[in-house]
Amino acid sequence: MAEPIKRKKLLTKETGKKKLSQPKAQPSPQQTQLDKQRAEYEKKQLAEKKAKAAKIKFSLLALLVVIYIIIPKPQVLVYEKLNMVSESIYWPGFTKEQAIMLDTNQQVIIDEQLNIIYFCYRGENKQNCQKYTLIERKGMFAAAKLYFSNH
Repeated sequence: MAEPIKRKKLLTKETGKKKLSQPKAQPSPQQTQLDKQRAEYEKKQLAEKKAKAAKIKFSLLALLVVIYIIIPKPQVLVYEKLNMVSESIYWPGFTKEQAIMLDTNQQVIIDEQLNIIYFCYRGENKQNCQKYTLIERKGMFAAAKLYFSNH
């Protein structure tokens, strides 16, 4: 008959203790100096990345502020004629574009000194225009509120 196979333990208690009790190799002074230099270099790289990100964020913020200042903002104009009061969203012209009212296709001319709004068809002079008295001007947020309440 066949002889039974004897099982052997590969890791005995004694071998495990030997491995744990062996001292770790001390890194050489050159290796520790290299590790310190590598850590400093990584810190510098991280600081440079943060500085670049901060510059980009600041540039974008400055660009948004400049755009906000330059672009004309919509306004709500309250005007009347024959005791009939009306509100409209007015968008001032930008460079070569003419000012528009969102609820009319007529040309809008505002006389700031006399507080008068003229609605004219294109190509007509001021004498043939409809004349309204400007009562009040409201800001950009009022224009947004009026726009979304009507649409």
